Amino acid sequence: MAEIRCASKEDLPRLVRLWISLLTDSEASDRSVLPCEENIRSWIGFVEGVLEEDPCQVLVAEADEKIVGYILYIIKPRSRLVKRHSCAVIYDLYVFPEYRGRGIGSSLLREALRRIRDSGVECVELSVWVRNKRALDLYKRFGFTEYIIRMRRFLR
Repeated sequence: MAEIRCASKEDLPRLVRLWISLLTDSEASDRSVLPCEENIRSWIGFVEGVLEEDPCQVLVAEADEKIVGYILYIIKPRSRLVKRHSCAVIYDLYVFPEYRGRGIGSSLLREALRRIRDSGVECVELSVWVRNKRALDLYKRFGFTEYIIRMRRFLR
């Protein structure tokens, strides 16, 4: 079993490898975000900001003395609009393919939801690729339901 802990800035190089794996994983992603240097720098800057706000908004799973999965969420996402319910947002949940099926994703999600609930937030939102059956099944087991359909059309 994996140990779940709050991330630190020292984890960033290993988190970047996980994030790139997520972007290029045909099961987990539509691969629309390119793993280029510009995007890597932007993602690192985003994660550094999240870690400064609260390092426990990025949880990592360690097994075999390495980080094998992570979840990144924000308890108080920035919005200019006043909303009826306070909602946290889960941006990423990813486990290396060779570590899937061991309950690591469930452990990461369970711990994140516990922390979000304990902060007083009323709901959690996330986006998941429609073809990512493994993630869809996980989220449904944890009580998530579909409430918005996001569509796109390529013009070329």
